[in-house]
Amino acid sequence: MSNLSLNVIIGIATAIIGILAFTNEFPDKKPLNIFKSVLIKLIIFIICSGVILLASIQKDSNNDVQTLNDKAAAKKEQDKRDFANRKLTDQSNAKIVNTFTAALAEYNLKYDASQKAIIKLVKDSAKRVIQNTTKINPNLDISNIVLTKDIKDSIDLDLTIAATKATAYNIKSKLSAAIEQNDGLHFIRKNVPFYPSGGSLSVDNNFTTSIHYKSSIKPHYIYLHFIGSYTNEDGKFFPIDNIYYYDLTKKNWGLNTEPKYSSVKDFFMKNESN
Repeated sequence: MSNLSLNVIIGIATAIIGILAFTNEFPDKKPLNIFKSVLIKLIIFIICSGVILLASIQKDSNNDVQTLNDKAAAKKEQDKRDFANRKLTDQSNAKIVNTFTAALAEYNLKYDASQKAIIKLVKDSAKRVIQNTTKINPNLDISNIVLTKDIKDSIDLDLTIAATKATAYNIKSKLSAAIEQNDGLHFIRKNVPFYPSGGSLSVDNNFTTSIHYKSSIKPHYIYLHFIGSYTNEDGKFFPIDNIYYYDLTKKNWGLNTEPKYSSVKDFFMKNESN
């Protein structure tokens, strides 16, 4: 039954109850007749109230059904829009890939997904295609510095190095560390080997070492000079020469930048060899 019909029924039942409220006079004052009249009014009132209650419940049920239907319709429309958007995205991605592939082909190149590298296609005199792979070079650097102890007269730092993009080979690295106090910079370690000489480090692994400093005077900063070299799998040489800081007040770290970089770099260069 529609909500309009239910509203009509509720209106009629409410009107009947209203009419009963204005019919208080009894034509016959005899107790039995009064009782019969009150009983009839009570029965009519109960019936009308029941009709109103049932109609209201049915209206609520209709509204719930309509809400569910509206949500289902909205979801269906959203699914249609999502499908259309995915289709457009797939078409756009396919167009980008085709354009990228065509552009590479103009220069006798192609992308090898298995090696994640761009391949150079070279045709020999027999018109055979030879593939020259452009290697992805590794990057070896400090990836994390963690303060593991900071008490009154003792500080410990954990330093982690990691290779990204590709495996680093033939690693040769050293680490110098200096603290900054009110009177300037002071070494706490100098040219100490950081990683086993000649070793390699893959992208799935990292290596951690610790620095320990013990003094009654707490420094403001610790500066770290990470130097050395490594190669890719073909033996291409890559130097390492970076300076990092650890701020003991803010408990953060990063690459040293100007204006502080030049003075710290100069300190390491002048004193590391002594």
